[in-house]
Formats: sequence, structure tokens, C-alpha cells
Amino acid sequence: MEYIDLGARDEPVLLFGGSYSNAHATHAMKNWATAHKIADDHRIMTGDSVAYCAHPNETVDLIRGFGAAMVAGNCEKQLANDAQDCGCGFEEGSLCDRLSAGWFHFATGQLRTDLRRWMTTLPDIIIFSHQELRVAVIHGGVSDIARFLWPNSPQAEFETEIKLLRHYVGDVDLVVAGHCGFAFSRQIGPVTWINAGAIGMPA
Repeated sequence: MEYIDLGARDEPVLLFGGSYSNAHATHAMKNWATAHKIADDHRIMTGDSVAYCAHPNETVDLIRGFGAAMVAGNCEKQLANDAQDCGCGFEEGSLCDRLSAGWFHFATGQLRTDLRRWMTTLPDIIIFSHQELRVAVIHGGVSDIARFLWPNSPQAEFETEIKLLRHYVGDVDLVVAGHCGFAFSRQIGPVTWINAGAIGMPA
């Protein structure tokens, strides 16, 4: 489990997830961040830069170009390793499983080698502090990068992930995750768990 510590990020921070190869949405978010004076080093992504939409290279170039820090999602892991599927964790034969096979085949054929190489350098966890809060950014879960944690998932499932997270990085006050595509917030004991949602295909 690899992690990086960005140190203090005490100005406004933009946390976002799931651009899903949607270059138009990513460009719009970049413009919003610029208009709201969010510093480049205060922009952090929860992974899955490449997925369902049509512009994988352009989308990743945009993310890299505006300086966002990013954890690896299952999509980055699988694309970087020339895997046969996205590793999304969908039920075999489900509609999501069938749709993911289509976009993954397309993305595999389109994504440049230099971007795959860059994906291999992404950490599993990003740590930073914000206004005296210690924040951890992950993709799905710590136990499983493609773990689905929903707004109504049992509290015990969140507690399991927080316990594992503490094992690797120590105490945290706030967890920011992605993967499931739904933006939500849950209070799990003393820890706030936020899912940043997906800008590429908002739920």
C-alpha cells in the first residue's frame, strides 16, 4: 500500500472523482477551479480518470496539466497493467459488467503508452492536512480498491476500512473516497467519510 503525504493544504481544496474519459466535464471543472482561485496543488482526485466516455487521452492530459494530485483507481491500475477488464467489481453478466467491457476495450486501444506509464506512479492513498484536520484520500476501499461503499452501506463496513487505513497511515479525521459514483457524506464515529462522486457521469 503506497501513500504520499502532501503536507498542509490550508486554502480551499477541490476534491473530485471519476472523470470517466469525459474531457468536456473535466475542462469545465478546470475552468470552475480557476475562476474560484483553487490553487493547482489544492486539487485532488479520487481516481477513475478513464472510463465510459470518448476521450481518455484528452481527459488524462487535462488532469495532469492542471496539476491535480491523484490516487490510483481500479481503472488506472488495470489500464497500466494491460489487464483484460476494468476490475470494477461489477456482478458478472450485469448491465454494468457488459457496458464496462465495451468502454474498457475502447480505452485500451486508445490510451497512450506514456499515460499508462504515468498511471503506474500513482499512490494508493494521499494524506494531507487541512485546517488542523488530517485527511486521507482513497479510491474505493483500503481492503479492496474496487469496494463499493454506498450512502446506505452498514456502518461496520466503513469502520473496517477506517481501521485498515489507520494501520497504514495513522489516525485521520476525514476520509475522501470515490469509485461508487455517488456523492455523499457519513459520520462514522469521530471520522467523517465523504464520497466525492463522479464528474464524468454524475449520479
